[in-house]
Amino acid sequence: MMNRLRYIKNIFFLILIFPFVINCQKSYQKKKQMNTTLMEGIDVKKSMFKLEDLELNFYKYNDVFIENISINDLMDKTYRDKFFLYLDKRENEDDFKATLFTTLLLMRIEQLKDEDAYFLLSESSKIPDISFNGIELLSNNLLELFLQDPYFFIQQGNKLHETSLINYIMILLKEIIVKEEFFELNTGFAKLEKGMIILDYKVEKDFTNKELIKEVKKTPKLEVIFSPSLYSDWENKTMYFSDIQSFFNDILTEKLTIAENLYYKFNILPVLSEFRIKEIVNSSEEERITTYAAFIQDPDGYTNLRKAKNVSSEILQRIESGEEIEVIDNRGDWYLIKTKEGQTGYVHKSRVRTGEAFISRILKIYDRPDFSSFSKEILAKQEIEIVHQNLGWNFIKVNGASGYLPTEEKQQESQKDEKKKFSFLADEEDIKPEKKKGFWDNLFG
Repeated sequence: MMNRLRYIKNIFFLILIFPFVINCQKSYQKKKQMNTTLMEGIDVKKSMFKLEDLELNFYKYNDVFIENISINDLMDKTYRDKFFLYLDKRENEDDFKATLFTTLLLMRIEQLKDEDAYFLLSESSKIPDISFNGIELLSNNLLELFLQDPYFFIQQGNKLHETSLINYIMILLKEIIVKEEFFELNTGFAKLEKGMIILDYKVEKDFTNKELIKEVKKTPKLEVIFSPSLYSDWENKTMYFSDIQSFFNDILTEKLTIAENLYYKFNILPVLSEFRIKEIVNSSEEERITTYAAFIQDPDGYTNLRKAKNVSSEILQRIESGEEIEVIDNRGDWYLIKTKEGQTGYVHKSRVRTGEAFISRILKIYDRPDFSSFSKEILAKQEIEIVHQNLGWNFIKVNGASGYLPTEEKQQESQKDEKKKFSFLADEEDIKPEKKKGFWDNLFG
């Protein structure tokens, strides 16, 4: 009986002291972590930064190299303020001690999810000169870290009630996400879907964060077929853009607390909503337009008529550039067409052109679909390529130039008297002033 009572007492005692032991362990671990230096715990080989880019054993503060300063000291406000004055003071143009400090903080966030590093990064970013050589110089790395783990940034921003750092990241985010208009202005043909958040292809290629690169590779890809444009280096190219909407889906928001969700909705969601694809801009499968005439344009001088809707399908016929065709079905990326020989098959839509071809006229094109925007006159001696149409304006390419050309209807709506001068749909004689009849003309009819 006594042994049983002793056993129960021991169990009860362990239950009582267990929380105390756990708290002591956490306190010890926290203290141990805070006593570590900025460089401790970092594996440079696994970082997006390279060891040769770090100026280690170079900058000293109070006879201690920056990378050897303890985090515990930096968390002390008095010490931190003096250290920031040291970072703020530049000895010469090659002084990048603030860059080294920021790099170390970003590495700790990247590999250790270090909350103190986030706090120090946030505090240092509020000082202009430190920020200039810090997060502004390393803005790409900061943005990649955010995309790698947006949850960490939301969590820490909410915890510190801090928005300046996340607002700066949102400015950076706007620069690497493309909208629907991007593809139209760069003559890219893509099957966009509602809700997509699309990364700029060229920006993605420059990512250095290995973990982020792995995650981006898993995302759905959007095939974009570009006609020659500045973005495609004036070549016909097919590029695959990444849709990163999965980075901000329910899996993320379900992890957030109520307060973190509010932080996300007020500081991040508005930017994402601005750049999400809001509507499907391509023809749906249910749409089909009446058969119409068009012609083939291909930089190779010809294109292949295929039996099925893919490049590996059997070639039925070779169609020369400039040859007129009949479009039977323009749903999807491959058009069903009929050649002048009566052969039917499929041609990719990027090789099909409509509109007025080979017209020599003076055109007035605008930078934007707005009569008040900058305009210029060009002599169109070559084919006029209508890239897309929007509310009475045609975005065209001709003679190596591009811009917006109003339709006849749009010109008639305007109060400017330009419709007879510059409409490429008008006949040559239409733009000449009417000659008044003289006396002898009227007499003899």
